[in-house]
Amino acid sequence: MRFFSLLLAFLFHPVFADSCEDIVDPKQVIVSDDDYFIAVLRINNRPVAESIDVYRYKNTHLIPVTEIGKHFGLSWQYQAVTNTLQSDAKASADAGLCNFEVNLNDESSESNFVWAEDDYGTYIDVNLVAAFIRGSAEFNVELQQMNFTSQYENLGLANISTSREAFFNEIEIKDYPIVRTNYRLFSSPIVNYNIVASQNHLNKNNIRLSSNIYSDILGLSGEYRVNHTSANTDQFIKFSRNILFDDAQNIKMGNIQTLEDRANKLELGDISLQGDELLFETKQGIGVNLYSYSQNQRSNFSNIRIEETALPGWRALLFRNGEFLREELVNENNQIVFDDVPTFFGVNSFSISLFGPEGQKRTRTKIVRVGDGQQERGRFDYQFSAINASESLINGSHHARDFDKRIAGVARYGLSDQLTLSAESHATKLLNGQHKNLFAYAIDYSNTNSVFRFKYADNLHAGSAWFAGLNASISEDFTGNLSVRKIKDIQSEIYDQQQDLNTEFKLRVNGRLQYPFTTSFNVSATQKDFNDGERHRSISIQQSQNLAFGTYSNSLSYSSIKNSEQINHRFFYSAFFGAWQLRQSLAWQPFEKQSIRKYTANLRWPNLHGVYNETTFDYSNQAKEIFELRHQVNWRSPRFNFQFGGSVNNQGVWSIRLGVSGSFYQNQNTRELNFTQAKGTTSRRILAEAFIDADRNGIRSEEEALLQNIEFSGRPNWKGKETKANGRIELFTQSDYQSIGIDETSLQDPFLAPSMDTKIVNVHPGGQARVSFALAPVNDIEGSIVFYKAGSEKTNGIFGLELELTHIESNKQYQSSTEGDGYFFFSQVPPGIYRLTIGEDQLSELGFTAFEPIEIKAPSVGDIVSLEEIILQPLLE
Repeated sequence: MRFFSLLLAFLFHPVFADSCEDIVDPKQVIVSDDDYFIAVLRINNRPVAESIDVYRYKNTHLIPVTEIGKHFGLSWQYQAVTNTLQSDAKASADAGLCNFEVNLNDESSESNFVWAEDDYGTYIDVNLVAAFIRGSAEFNVELQQMNFTSQYENLGLANISTSREAFFNEIEIKDYPIVRTNYRLFSSPIVNYNIVASQNHLNKNNIRLSSNIYSDILGLSGEYRVNHTSANTDQFIKFSRNILFDDAQNIKMGNIQTLEDRANKLELGDISLQGDELLFETKQGIGVNLYSYSQNQRSNFSNIRIEETALPGWRALLFRNGEFLREELVNENNQIVFDDVPTFFGVNSFSISLFGPEGQKRTRTKIVRVGDGQQERGRFDYQFSAINASESLINGSHHARDFDKRIAGVARYGLSDQLTLSAESHATKLLNGQHKNLFAYAIDYSNTNSVFRFKYADNLHAGSAWFAGLNASISEDFTGNLSVRKIKDIQSEIYDQQQDLNTEFKLRVNGRLQYPFTTSFNVSATQKDFNDGERHRSISIQQSQNLAFGTYSNSLSYSSIKNSEQINHRFFYSAFFGAWQLRQSLAWQPFEKQSIRKYTANLRWPNLHGVYNETTFDYSNQAKEIFELRHQVNWRSPRFNFQFGGSVNNQGVWSIRLGVSGSFYQNQNTRELNFTQAKGTTSRRILAEAFIDADRNGIRSEEEALLQNIEFSGRPNWKGKETKANGRIELFTQSDYQSIGIDETSLQDPFLAPSMDTKIVNVHPGGQARVSFALAPVNDIEGSIVFYKAGSEKTNGIFGLELELTHIESNKQYQSSTEGDGYFFFSQVPPGIYRLTIGEDQLSELGFTAFEPIEIKAPSVGDIVSLEEIILQPLLE
């Protein structure tokens, strides 16, 4: 009863039921052309507009206010005369959103939100829009995408296909060619480092060196991580490679996730293997892994593991479809690990927001699909792996457990697009030297609303187990996962014979409530029955909500083991107050002594003149040091990041720290050794060049010159970086797939144009891709179409005529229309012979005689072609 009383208070907690009325009108700011981008607009990770204007301003972005009503489908109205944006009461009520009316007129507002104007329109803060839709806004700098995430899933669906097939094809970028990196025998490494020297109250000194290094070695991508202190050294090294047998995929890309899914992947060294439903846990150790599918992609029922490499001091927030899940800090292996992350039917779009100690913020995305498209008809997938989890490649032996040594093989075959069969075999060695052979067979069936799995495991007449699970979309707002496991004397890593477990039931539900306020929730219930009659039960409920200024989450768990009950409550809150960020987390037991187990408060200060401060307070009643106060000051220079900090706890123990961090690498273009701010945990290099394509074949020959002073679009920090005297520039990205194009504002010749606007570069960590853009001369064709009024010697322009320019040889067409004075203009027309035509029907409607087509020659050198005035004759009355 205590649990359900607390549950009611938990679910209907009124403090964070924010409303639009609480939002103050935004203040006006000035934006710069240097911070202007054109991006893809995505809503709930679905593309709804190919291009939208975006301005960056400090820690936020702004988009045109006129685009909101058009793409969001909520009947929001913008009044240009009064410069106000207001919602539609009925549409907001149907969506479970609040009503609002904001005035974009205030230059002195105290609001944390902003708005701006340029010569073409009014722009509004994306975080203000996110507050209106009860969601969040993220700008992906690698792919130039502005993504809004909301708990209202139908947001923006009016502009895209609503079919289930479209829902599962989420990360589509069409008609852009892919440029792939080559794996080299050796590439100069990118070294990210962090060196910290500390001294405590006992005058004891310590030096910690952490480094992440990426480089190609012997045709493989190499990753080396080291964490060295006076006490010990942890090292990790892994080699990997993606192998694509279908070269046609390099020419045109339909779906990035499909492309990755069809790659054959090889991993050597310190590898990680994903766990399953019955036999093995997720583990890391020395070994080899060769497989032809994404391990997380097939996790219909198993929880997944999400990893990000980082240096000490980094932390990360994990979101699924815009819903906050949890926070993790970097571990001693220079990794941020989210273990046992649940997935639900449909597209699970995970966003990892990474925060660095020097004020950095990075965002990673990961898509895991459950259900449709799990296996194609006639497709064969495989996995072969061998691992020793009690060994690492460099560190050697560590604590050993049963089932650490294993060789496994898995085969999957699609009988149809809905039905998949799989079989797997595992040979293991226990600590006592005994060998165990485990076999498992599974069948997966999926349709448009659910996926079902049955798996049977056998220990060669020494025990067995089976699993059955259903993962389904219950309604528009709810998804669920129900599973049953039956154990019969099997000995596996997950279910040991000593546990004496008989049956395990699990139920998980994920959804969204609209009343009394819009909020997301997760419910998980587990019951375990043992052969001796004992029963264990546990229930956990997590509620999360995106507020106007940040995110908060409540988590309540109940467990009953051997007649012992325990209730725990966790609370997390992260919010931005202007340039300040406050993060708080609380873990406590509401009834057992009502004790606070752990509390953390973290304050990130505004970045001022390259100086960044962070203050943290920790409280724990589980340790001798009940509380600790830490503060760190960071100064960012172009070549290094310097840090100074200290800490003190309730025992009077204090320490001070002095450190430096950054990156160094050899520039592959200039061959110089560069020292810079930290390039990020998984930097990739792109060597970009542009040339004049004289023969227009898209391939550079030795005679075709490379161009100097050319800039490229794709990431904001590429601004101002231009090709050197040799016509090349080395650029960095954090993305596996990076969009890149020519920044046409950097072209000194207005009659040069790239043959292709955008390419997608696929490059692995530590690797380097070379991308080349062909530029060719183009022409501008202009003229005027007029007529003489009766009795007048003065010509008058004809407005609104639709014109068509057709290349005679290729039949490629260009369209234009006349302005008020009859002027028309065709831009970026390649050399050749063209025919200018005007439709007879529209001429007749406007009262003019037929127009005789004109042949126009566009020169090969690139120029403005000015036509003589075209005079149309009115029809005789």
